[in-house]
Amino acid sequence: MLETRALNLHYGASHILRDVDLTAERGKVTCVLGRNGVGKTSLLRAISGLHPTSGGSLSWAGSDLTRLPPHRRAQAGIGYVPQDREIFPRLTVEENLRTGLAAANGQRRAGLDESVFELFPVLKDMLKRRGGDLSGGQQQQLAIARALTMRPGCLLLDEPTEGIQPSIIKDIAGVIAKLAESGEMAIVLVEQYFDFARELADQFYVMDRGQIVLAGAKDALDEADVRRHLTV
Repeated sequence: MLETRALNLHYGASHILRDVDLTAERGKVTCVLGRNGVGKTSLLRAISGLHPTSGGSLSWAGSDLTRLPPHRRAQAGIGYVPQDREIFPRLTVEENLRTGLAAANGQRRAGLDESVFELFPVLKDMLKRRGGDLSGGQQQQLAIARALTMRPGCLLLDEPTEGIQPSIIKDIAGVIAKLAESGEMAIVLVEQYFDFARELADQFYVMDRGQIVLAGAKDALDEADVRRHLTV
């Protein structure tokens, strides 16, 4: 289980996250919803260690990660797919995937896991192409596959559907569902679009102004209440 307790984060004098409590369990998709600018991306950056928190705690699988740097959190099993993908445009698809092995230990560093090509078969045919030559949807698949090469126990996905074509959105939804069904991974999905999230999520957290304002299992939340916090 991933667990945050009273997590706070500041950007200078701006208080971005305010006492955020969240849990994400293996085998489930935990979705964080909210309008632009409410702190969703900041929450994932806090969990991954890319921005230091100013209060609260974070644990994964019973281990306290609160003070660990990003690479140690990755080694502990936290995988992160950022909103802007951050692939290396001049590296090939294969080289991009191999960068994901940097956080792996022992035998996992020996080579690429063929299971990523089962999830994203298009990448196997593009191993020698540069990442910058791929379409936006293909780059998103590459970013997710790169995070999966280290076999994370917890996968953080920041708006994986943003700016990509509907056919690939459907493929990505299928991959997320398959990863959750395996029971081996906790998935935290940040989304703006409730209709996409509703098909995948087991539980929801709705954010507004850096706080959790609604939380619960999919069947326990009122859809109208959720949508009220998503409209401008």
